[in-house]
Amino acid sequence: MANITLNIRYPEMKISNRILKLFKMVKGHDEIIEQRIKERTVELRDANNILYQKNKDIYDSMKYAKRLLDAILPPIDVVSTILPEHFILNKPKDIISGDFYWVSKHDNKIIVGVMDCTGHGVPGALLSVVGHNAINKTINELGITQPSRVLDSVNTIIKNTLRQDKESDIKDGMDMALCTFDTITGVMEYSGANNNLYIVSEQKLKIVKACRLTIGSVQEDVPGPPLNHSVQLKQGDCLYLFSDGYAHQFGRENNKKFNTNRFQKLLLSIHKESMEKQKNIILSTFNTWKGNYEQVDDVLIIGIRF
Repeated sequence: MANITLNIRYPEMKISNRILKLFKMVKGHDEIIEQRIKERTVELRDANNILYQKNKDIYDSMKYAKRLLDAILPPIDVVSTILPEHFILNKPKDIISGDFYWVSKHDNKIIVGVMDCTGHGVPGALLSVVGHNAINKTINELGITQPSRVLDSVNTIIKNTLRQDKESDIKDGMDMALCTFDTITGVMEYSGANNNLYIVSEQKLKIVKACRLTIGSVQEDVPGPPLNHSVQLKQGDCLYLFSDGYAHQFGRENNKKFNTNRFQKLLLSIHKESMEKQKNIILSTFNTWKGNYEQVDDVLIIGIRF
């Protein structure tokens, strides 16, 4: 009976040893995997910390850059002194913008401009500094105030600054709309590069066309120098200068552009409201249209009532 018992238990012991050996192998692999997971977790945490710090550094740099860009814009109190009835809606796509504006007064002439530089974010912001310096030199140093001559001068200065020619890799520039208002005669002069001017007068919206020209960009099919338009303003007329970001915004159910037609109808429908209320309606309409979609471009609109 004892021999029989041994014969029965022997295969059982062999199987038990194999299971034990297999268990040790699995446990060993588990420990290796667990150790690798711990190592990868540490590596991932360190990488995330580095990424967080880099993003924070970039964000802080952009916030500081915004302070510098805001500093070159005319102060709000100065603008309010020059333009008693107006609004400025400035809504960058990112922290910093490629859109900027100009407001100044020289003797009996008020100069107002909206500029839209190529791109947005950091590249647009850098180009806006170049553009601002070109406008400042043209108006304040060279004493040029006629809009078409300002555009022509700014075009030359930017091309020289960026060393742009037909062989240059830099094709960037800016669109702009520039007006001067004679406070004595009530005559407005305007010249634009791709940016039209809207005038709402006596319940009608008039479009003053810009030239098909990009300031500072090398173009081979330029139709000629910028044109200068003169318009006799009436009391109560509303003028709107703007970049193309508002009309180009996608939104609603079918992700359609807001487009210029809707923008014109909106301005015509609200022009009798106070300038502050107009700004609020324009902004609210934009946000409603955009919904959860991403803002596609910088938005800048200036409205003025005379």
